[in-house]
Amino acid sequence: AILYGDFGPITDSARLGKRALEGKGATVTLIATAPVNPDMVTALNEAAAATPDAVIALTADSGCTPTIQTAKQIGLTAPLFLTGACIAPKIVESVGDAVEGKIFNLEANLSPTDPDNELYRQIATRYGAKYDYPLQSEGTVSFRSMINLYTVLREIGYDNITPKAILDKFRAAKDSPSFFGHPYTCDGTALPGYPALCAPQQTLGRLVNGQVEPVSGWIDVGALLK
Repeated sequence: AILYGDFGPITDSARLGKRALEGKGATVTLIATAPVNPDMVTALNEAAAATPDAVIALTADSGCTPTIQTAKQIGLTAPLFLTGACIAPKIVESVGDAVEGKIFNLEANLSPTDPDNELYRQIATRYGAKYDYPLQSEGTVSFRSMINLYTVLREIGYDNITPKAILDKFRAAKDSPSFFGHPYTCDGTALPGYPALCAPQQTLGRLVNGQVEPVSGWIDVGALLK
C-alpha cells in the first residue's frame, strides 16, 4: 500500500512507485490523502484492510508525526516505510517509541567505516549544536550538495567560474564521486522523465534505539523504472 498526499509531484511519485513495484510482480494499492492536514487514521486503516506486506507513506515534515503515531495507535503490523525527511531529530523526539523499527529511504552510505560518514559526523557533532544543525534528515542532503559544489568550483578554478561553467561541469559528470553519497552522472538519463536528477540511488535504514542501522546497500531506483 502506498499512501500519498494528492498533490502534483507527490502523486507522480506514488504512480512511479506503483509502476516500479508492479514491474516486479507486486500488487499495489494507492491511497490518496489531503496534502494538508491529512486524515491518516482513515488512510492507514484502509491500508491495513488491504493486508499489505508493506506500507509506504510518502509524507514529509508535518505529515510524518501523525503517520507514525497513527500507525502505532491502530496496531499496524506491516513494515512502515517513510521518507528520509521523517527521520529529522525533532520528529523522532516528538513520536517517542512509535518510530522504533520504522524504515526510511536515505541517500547516504551508512557504513560507520565509510570515511565520508566519519568526517560528516565529526563536523556535525562539532558544529551542530551551535548552529541548530540536524545530523540526520535534510542535514545530510544540504551538506552533500555544498561539498559537491565546492569540489566543482575548485576544479573549475576561481578565474573561470561562471554559471555556464558550473552547469557544463555537472552535465559532463559521469560516475563522479559524491560526498557521503552515490557517484553521480548528470546526462539526464539517471531517472526517466527527470533529467535534473543525477543520482537517484537510495539506501534503506531502520531506526533502532535512536540509531539508524542499514537495511540495504545502494538501490538503483532509475533502473527499476527502465
